[in-house]
Amino acid sequence: MWPIRAHVAVRQGCSQLTAAWLSRLPADGVRQLHPRVLAFATPDAISVFVLTPSQRLLSSMSLETTLRLLCGLLLVAANAFFVATEFALTRVRQYPADDFQSHRGLRRAWKMTEELEIYLTGCQVGITFTSILLGIIVEPAVTRSMAPLLTALGVNASAAHGVGLVVGLILINLVHTIWAEQSPTYLGIEKSKLVAKYCAIPHHWWTKLVYPLLIVGDGMAKWTLRLFGIEMRRSWTEAERGGDDSQSSSRPATRGELIEQMGALLRRGDLPPDRCEEVLQAVKLDDMPVTEALVARDDVVVLRADEPFAASAQRIGETKKTRYPLVDGDLDGVVGVVYLPEVFAHLDQLIAGEKTLSEIAESPLRLDATLPLSDAIDRFQDAGHELAVVERDGSAIGVVTLTDAVEVVIGQVEDPLDRKLQAT
Repeated sequence: MWPIRAHVAVRQGCSQLTAAWLSRLPADGVRQLHPRVLAFATPDAISVFVLTPSQRLLSSMSLETTLRLLCGLLLVAANAFFVATEFALTRVRQYPADDFQSHRGLRRAWKMTEELEIYLTGCQVGITFTSILLGIIVEPAVTRSMAPLLTALGVNASAAHGVGLVVGLILINLVHTIWAEQSPTYLGIEKSKLVAKYCAIPHHWWTKLVYPLLIVGDGMAKWTLRLFGIEMRRSWTEAERGGDDSQSSSRPATRGELIEQMGALLRRGDLPPDRCEEVLQAVKLDDMPVTEALVARDDVVVLRADEPFAASAQRIGETKKTRYPLVDGDLDGVVGVVYLPEVFAHLDQLIAGEKTLSEIAESPLRLDATLPLSDAIDRFQDAGHELAVVERDGSAIGVVTLTDAVEVVIGQVEDPLDRKLQAT
């Protein structure tokens, strides 16, 4: 025992501190005498402090608690890895095989789809392991850390653990659902190639590590199904590679598989390479936005509705186009499309000022920048137009013509009218 020369700052309804309690402190030690009171001992004196809620929370964060929470973050990241990888692998075959030859990770991902069932099972095992460990490791740390805060909020000490347990489980499940499940699911779907590129190789080695467990689990799963009269003769991944199971063979091919199969079929035929490319490009039109055929805004030649016809005629003579957007100000204010045959048909009236370009212009066609090129061609045909303004978020970013859209499929097309104009 050592002499006690303590200054005591005890408020907020804490229990009375006695010299007997303080005398139990070791020299140069710290002791939690009460959830709200921390005592610090030196050889000469003892100081007693009333803790604020945030200080009580930090004082309860032992090294073990800190390590548990850090492990929890790692487990959330690991769970997200398996979820994103699972969804990315299921979408790999929607792309052409050539897209997966430029990087080692992409080549591995394509190879893994030949045994997709086993790798998806590996993802499920990883998700299960990390989810269970997250509850085992993190729940006690969260519950323990919240006890002082709940006590400060007036929760009875005997009930604080139970309330902390419930709140902790809610918080853990919220974090797990958002950042370990939902966000990586969206990532795996929207950025399949990127996820496959960087996650395929590590997941390949993980699957090798747990392969014995996967085999045992696969056998038990099939045995369970046999109890209900369901016999697994082959996996659905084997059916994809040419099995003769009637149910599997009815599975519709993905777009990537269709393009790959058509390419192989066309190359075996007598069609020249450029004709094969035209057919494949036509199949890809649904995946191409209209911006693939865009003439950028800065390169668009326009006619102005408020300028004299002489100025417009001079611009037509200098640029030699067959169709022009007619604007009021700039391309955002497009009021119509002027076609050169209409100008020639009303040339005398335009020169005499009896008609204006606005009167002979066709109503403008507007297309959203995200519209697939195939739908854009349909819109051109329905409207009977050959030029449309392409907009993004309500602002014009350029124009596209029907000729430009068709050229994406069949290559460069020379307009006879353009050729004659260039010769004049």
